[in-house]
Amino acid sequence: MDSATNLYKFVDGGIEIDAQATEKQKRGARRSLYSRWATSVFFDVRGKYVPAGLVIFDMRQNKEYTNYLYEKVNYLSLNAFDLQTVDASIQDASLSRGRALVVIDRHIFNSIKLQGNKAAFLVHEKDKLMLIADGIEVSFNLDHNAKYLQRILWLHYNDFLDGNTTLEEITKKTQEEQSKERQREREAVKFLYLRWRDTGEVKARKTYVPGGPVVFDFRRQKKYFNYLYKNNNYLAFDKFNNDTLFSCFESARDCRGQSLIVIDQLMFEGFRFGSIGNAVFLVLNKNNITLVAEKFEATFDLNEGSKYLQRIIWRNFNDLVNGKISIGDAISNSKKIGYFERKERKHELIEISGNKIQTYLFCQKNKIVSPSMYYIRTGTEVQLDKRGWIDHDDGFVIKSEAGCSAQDVYVLTKDGDQYHDLMHGQRYYRAEIMELLARLPSVIVEQRLINPTGTIPIDLKVYCMGGKPKYILLINRNHKREFGCVFVIGYNIEKKKFDPNPLKNDRLVLMSSPNENITNELKTSLENIGIDKVVKFCNDLLSRLDYREFISLDLFNIDGVLYLGEFTRTPGAFVYHIFDQDSIDTIFDFPKREVHK
Repeated sequence: MDSATNLYKFVDGGIEIDAQATEKQKRGARRSLYSRWATSVFFDVRGKYVPAGLVIFDMRQNKEYTNYLYEKVNYLSLNAFDLQTVDASIQDASLSRGRALVVIDRHIFNSIKLQGNKAAFLVHEKDKLMLIADGIEVSFNLDHNAKYLQRILWLHYNDFLDGNTTLEEITKKTQEEQSKERQREREAVKFLYLRWRDTGEVKARKTYVPGGPVVFDFRRQKKYFNYLYKNNNYLAFDKFNNDTLFSCFESARDCRGQSLIVIDQLMFEGFRFGSIGNAVFLVLNKNNITLVAEKFEATFDLNEGSKYLQRIIWRNFNDLVNGKISIGDAISNSKKIGYFERKERKHELIEISGNKIQTYLFCQKNKIVSPSMYYIRTGTEVQLDKRGWIDHDDGFVIKSEAGCSAQDVYVLTKDGDQYHDLMHGQRYYRAEIMELLARLPSVIVEQRLINPTGTIPIDLKVYCMGGKPKYILLINRNHKREFGCVFVIGYNIEKKKFDPNPLKNDRLVLMSSPNENITNELKTSLENIGIDKVVKFCNDLLSRLDYREFISLDLFNIDGVLYLGEFTRTPGAFVYHIFDQDSIDTIFDFPKREVHK
């Protein structure tokens, strides 16, 4: 029998702990708890315990955190459990360490009955967290700061429940935590690069990538060029000793988590990597490549497109191992990259792709509805300057001629003697607008398309192939000031369904919708114009221009009229993000490819 059992009394709804427990009894509960952790097959316990730390029981199915989060807490991961063991452990933890926290998925929370009424529960739902304890229920919305919010709640849930900290303070701590982590990562990787630079055995890429993972290349034949590494911190080892290797690897792990080791099969078999820890290995053989990590292994056959597949793996190995990206996703997206790099496309649309001035002139020539142009300057040559455009009541849009992904784009409305930028929230006087124009090497000013609500129109990026529209990426830019990013959902035209998470490797610029309100804004924008109307517009346009290769048509709906903003042959959102396998295969009609697990 557990040594602390006599401290509990059974009441309706659970077990109540004796509030007058002595320090000796608490020590007994602590010994009982750690003894059970040491012997139970149900617990995966962090290597050392924190004497003054609270206890967190992680019962989620997908555990996405790494050990550095647990420095101040006693962390237990439960991959399987029986309720009696869990309940007794929660009671011992709450008695000896204070109120324990149980992190749990909603469907598990609803399907089991834990007696641990002295614990707090952090319940994970699709787009929110629920903190539940002592009759208190508080909801926290999840957005791009989710992991930092969860980290703060893990550390401060008791202070919040006891009224010692407020919701505003939790929000502030979350923002501070995000800022601190980014600064820590920048400093850690910079320090790592300085040390690599001074080590003759390591050849590092000239610049470091603050947000990129670390790749260690041990292959004898290194075939790749630097452009493959632009999203990675890349180190090539032509020779090495264990001290250098393990020192570099530990530093990389501390600031980046899992690292990738690219290695030949013979070296992989003959070298001891056991002390490296949580590495991911990409093992190259004559006929295949194998991605290997703890509890994960996948082998891919080599063919003429393997260099694109390896590039996907190098950039996204963590997401592959953790299941965020499937093997099928990796294969289809590698073939997508191969299409863009190998396929020669010749057509007038390809020549003007990404060139806003040429696109405007092309639309004028072909009578395609597009925003009116007020001002055009290429270098020092002003090609168009309509009188009075700066005083237009509806405002205007300033764009860098070569800009993409909303970079150097300013959506301006007139407000008295100032101009308000809806994209960035800044205000400009007339003289400052002219200074802004002068700073851009080449620039256009075009008509501001106005929604009845006064918001920025939803951007419909229609991906077309074979002369037909296949997939639509909808982009909502109206919340950039609030969240620091723009939000997207997808629509598969062939399957006639919305895709709530089209980009499987979210970046800070393009993110999946964080809540139902923003999702509904995106869906409604497409439903209002009608999918049939969008399909007909694209079919008619591509048929008239006799174009059948891949192209992205950027459309806007204003009061039932579709405007063409731009043709894009290699849209960044599509080329550099990972889309799911079904979407890619639908667009390109790719055949399936074999993979072994």
